[in-house]
Formats: sequence, C-alpha cells, structure tokens
Amino acid sequence: MSNNTTLLKSLRKIKRDGFPGRVEEKFRWCPEITSDTKLECLFFRITNLGMQIDSLHEGFKILTFIGPFIDSCSSIFLQGVCKYYYSNICQQLVQKMSISKFNKQIKLSMFHKLLQEGLKTDAVSGWLLYASFYYVLGRYKTTLCIVDYILSRCTPGMFLLTIGYSEFDEILYQSQICKHLTLGEKMKIGTIDCVIYNSGSCLIPEELRLYVMDDELMVLPDVMSHCLRFLCYHHLHEISMRNEALCDLQKSAESVIPGTLDHAISPSFTISGVCNAIAGRKQCAFNCYKNALDCRGVRCKGAGRGLIDLVLNKFTNLTND
Repeated sequence: MSNNTTLLKSLRKIKRDGFPGRVEEKFRWCPEITSDTKLECLFFRITNLGMQIDSLHEGFKILTFIGPFIDSCSSIFLQGVCKYYYSNICQQLVQKMSISKFNKQIKLSMFHKLLQEGLKTDAVSGWLLYASFYYVLGRYKTTLCIVDYILSRCTPGMFLLTIGYSEFDEILYQSQICKHLTLGEKMKIGTIDCVIYNSGSCLIPEELRLYVMDDELMVLPDVMSHCLRFLCYHHLHEISMRNEALCDLQKSAESVIPGTLDHAISPSFTISGVCNAIAGRKQCAFNCYKNALDCRGVRCKGAGRGLIDLVLNKFTNLTND
C-alpha cells in the first residue's frame, strides 16, 4: 500500500471521526501543502463569484474578449482561470437560448457547442446541464445514461468547489491530483461543483420551473442527479425504479452537511418536496418543504410555493368531497 493511499484513508477517518491530540505528531510524514495547491484552493473558494451575464449579446461579447487573452497570457495559472470563466459563461449562455424555437441544424449545433465547452469547469456540473438538455427534449434514456456517469464521478475523494476548506481537504486534493496537470485538467479530474440553473433557464425541468421563476437555483450534483433519475423513470412509467430514485434523492437531501453547505440545504429539500408531491406522497412533500423553510442559510422561495400548492390542493379536495 502506497504512502498516498495510507494518508488518504487516515485523513478521511480523522475528518469523519475526529482525532485527539496533535495530528502532526502522528503524521510527521504528511506532505507540506505547496504554494500551487494553496493558490488553486483559494481560487476554488471564489469560483461562485464569477461573471453574471444579462443577455446573449453580452455573453458572446465577453467570450470574444477572453479567447485572445487566453492565447496571449504567459501565466499557465491565469490561463486556467480564464478558461474556467470561459466555460462558466458558456454554461450561462446555453441557458438563455430557447430550445422550443430551434428548428435549424445550426441552432442545434450551437447548443451542443456551448454545452460541450461548459463541460470544462469541473467533473460534473456541465454534464448535469447536458443531462437536463436531453431531459427537456424528452430523451429520457439518454438522460439516464449521462446521470449514471455523473453519479460515478461524485465520489468521496472529489473536491467540492465554492465551500470552505480545511487543511485536511487541501492535503487530500494535493495527494490525489498529479502536480504536472494544468489547472483546467485538475478541475475536470478532481473537482465537482453544484449545478446552477439561472432564472428562466431553458434547461430547467418543467416540473421545477414554477419554483425557480425569480431566482437562480444552485443544486448539489448528487441531489440533481437523483431528481433527474426520478423524473425520467416517472415518464417511462418504471415505478419501482422511480421509487428507488426518490429514496436516493431523499437520502441525499437529508445528508447535506450544515455549516459548510448551508446554501444547498433549502434547494435540496425543495426539490425532494417537488418529487414527493409528484409521486403522491403529500405528507413527505410537506415535511420536505417545511425543512427547506426552517433550515439555515438562504431559503428557497420555491418551498413556500410548494407548501401553498399542497394546502390549496387539499382544500380543493375537501370542498369537492
């Protein structure tokens, strides 16, 4: 067993269970965190502070500026940063297009071009947008194939972007990623991120659209993956697989860690509430919406809409009876 493997197992145990005494006395052979790793992890903390575009025109204009800058930049690290934001803008641009209106091959190819460029931010968020694209088109089996791949990448050793990191996290990241890779290659191999659906996104599933009319929706990758699995199996009338996906979704929502992931708790329970309501589990949906409104961090407005819908439906059923 290599030192790296031993180190990873030991650090994961410490992170999970805690460790009495001074860790450095037990692990004098732990590698020092390099300046490159510290710089990369600092960048990972601020990736959610990226450029927000207001229109297609503005987005494409920014891309035309970033492209030549990448080619002329002498710093490998800055090239990686620019490439990340280039891909991030592509993720935003593709959501501002209209799927219902494309009837020409050139429009369809533009969707694929932007979606493929958006795959370069990290290991999963771009793939989730791609899966959503196929879901909106009604290609449920293709969506399920992509989701299976996404879930295979959501492993415990992956580095989750845009949250606070401990020294242990940085050591884990440094130990697993080859130092000779570029920043972009490291991010595609070793990091995952929440998928962000912009307000009015053409890629948001119809079942969730009502709940994100006013705000963007930031969802953890495993939560959104299980949501898409549930919705696909629902449309394919595969009830046993649908129920299994719903169970996995519920577990993912309940396992979101308070503190470091406060921003993800409310959206996770809101999405779980929507899916439970679709499955006819009204009490479970009610509990999910309530948890979404009672949690720490930013509360998803969609949870309030979900509760109102449940109450109105129940009142309607009572008056009809």
